[in-house]
Amino acid sequence: MVHPRRWCTTALALAVLPAAGFAAEGKPRAQLEEVIVTAQKQQQSLQDVPIAVAAVDGAKIRDAGLQRIEELTAYVPNFKMAVTGQGNAIYIRGVGSGDNRGFEQSVGMFIDGIYAGRGQQFQAPFLDIALVEVLKGPQGTLFGKNTIAGAVNISTSRPNDELGGEIAYQYNPEIGAREVTAILNTPLGGNFSARAAYKRLEEDGYIDNFILDRDEAQRAEDSLRLALRWDATDKLDVNLKLEKSDFGIQGTTFQLTDNTGTFNLYQSNISLPINLPINLPLPLLSFNLEDEIDPREDGKFDRRKSDKQFDWQPAFTQNNSEAAVFTLEYALTDTVTLTSITGYSHFDFFFNLDADFTDLEFIGTENTEDFTQISQEFRVAGTVG
Repeated sequence: MVHPRRWCTTALALAVLPAAGFAAEGKPRAQLEEVIVTAQKQQQSLQDVPIAVAAVDGAKIRDAGLQRIEELTAYVPNFKMAVTGQGNAIYIRGVGSGDNRGFEQSVGMFIDGIYAGRGQQFQAPFLDIALVEVLKGPQGTLFGKNTIAGAVNISTSRPNDELGGEIAYQYNPEIGAREVTAILNTPLGGNFSARAAYKRLEEDGYIDNFILDRDEAQRAEDSLRLALRWDATDKLDVNLKLEKSDFGIQGTTFQLTDNTGTFNLYQSNISLPINLPINLPLPLLSFNLEDEIDPREDGKFDRRKSDKQFDWQPAFTQNNSEAAVFTLEYALTDTVTLTSITGYSHFDFFFNLDADFTDLEFIGTENTEDFTQISQEFRVAGTVG
């Protein structure tokens, strides 16, 4: 795959804050900023969690210009997400389930406490994110099955009692990408508050399909989220999140450079003997099969492709999804909390691919998926004794 230059190249770094005391030589001490995570189903300092955790907060995600979850892999060691022609595959420390959509991932994905076992459930979590935690190693004790390689815990921003928001516009001329993001947080009175977030992303593509005379892949994404919060009492906190997203991609970003190892089509020459009726041998007729299949193929990545596609099956991906999460948190004691999480997730997924990636109408795939998930979790977590 050819990767275009991203929006920005800001690196993630841990913040260094001055300490209250001073060193012996009179210089101010420095200490790492405390990071609060929920890797053990409760809020704890990262230093107190006996798990290998890489935590990235929402501010660092915005500063780095990360648009999708797979871009996070550049900043988290031993965490990889491969986007292939068949789907997505997540790996932690080299362990994963591949891109077969018939299998759930070996890396468990959790968004606001809801398990997302299907790859299409986490296509666009990077909208107004509060924290991303990558837990490395088996996490079955606290997160259940399908976490043999680890878990990714994503928390979106919750409403608060301060009026504020932001609006941002980004443009990348290299791939013709335009993005608008708007966030608004407002108190509603009576211990109620609300937070709304919207993102619109369009990309014109950066691979030149000279057969169809267009750039690929052309992308259009819309995401809308509404979150409501009620601080009922000092002990009871109620949160509701509603989310709707639509994603569409026309074409692919895959450029075929050499398929010798797959189909063994690129033989040097094919010679056909032709004889006249009087059995006088003529010179052998030869032609290059590579030129017939893909006249452009030269073994170089140059952002050009000769993908003709099927007329009845154009290469495109469409995902329409909805989600709702209702969370109740009640403090039984100062250190023990009762939590109820009710989740709903639904998506319609359409996926067509010209799988031979050449000018021939040779191999194509067509897939549809209609998925609905309803979950309920009751949890008591805290410290006793």
